[in-house]
Amino acid sequence: MNTNTHRVSSGGSALAAILSLAALVVVVVVVAAALLLGAGYVAFVLLDLSGIPSTGNWMGRL
Repeated sequence: MNTNTHRVSSGGSALAAILSLAALVVVVVVVAAALLLGAGYVAFVLLDLSGIPSTGNWMGRL
């Protein structure tokens, strides 16, 4: 009985570890995407404010 309960508990902890790892990966991907989008938006706004014509035209086409 002890070996059976130990196997079940280890299997449960392995499943929990896999789920927590998957959740961590999802969080990291979402945060990285948000940072990239935010940095890209800030860069385009700063370039637009600095008066670079090509960026101004690109912003105007949106």
